[in-house]
Amino acid sequence: MTIDNCLVQRAEFLPSTEIVVRVTSTVSDIGGIIDVLRTVNPHVRVLVAQVIASVSTCHTGIPALNASLPALVADKDRPESPLTLVDQYSGFDPSTMTYDGTHPNAVGDARMADRWFEKLTPVLVALLTEAEQVGFEPTVRVAQKGPMSGGFPVLCLSFGSVYSPHPEVF
Repeated sequence: MTIDNCLVQRAEFLPSTEIVVRVTSTVSDIGGIIDVLRTVNPHVRVLVAQVIASVSTCHTGIPALNASLPALVADKDRPESPLTLVDQYSGFDPSTMTYDGTHPNAVGDARMADRWFEKLTPVLVALLTEAEQVGFEPTVRVAQKGPMSGGFPVLCLSFGSVYSPHPEVF
């Protein structure tokens, strides 16, 4: 029996209350991650993405999770540390945008990248504008790191000298 089969069999027996508890726990965990990020940098900007649609019976909690994220983002949003919701769910069709009903294919990857770019662009523009206003000259570098699926680039936005644990990327 494969892990996927175990998950499907397990999901078939999940009472709806257990799914609600898992969604509540996941939303709470995401909120906790945001809190930890803010202890390191009180001005961190965070993009929170809704999960893409799936046909798997293991993923019946996705609509409830996604419905909970706008309230989390609104509750945690701060002027000094804004949160942005990225809607990856609406319009995502697992029958044409995944290779197995769950994991994105090239069409799904492109759609997701477009959604990320749409929400990330204003965040980057604001960062660059703020940096220039205080006299920093930001450097934007894009590099390919290793054999990643889909060839996703790595983006580094730095202000002045920045330590990188992976200098070979640049």
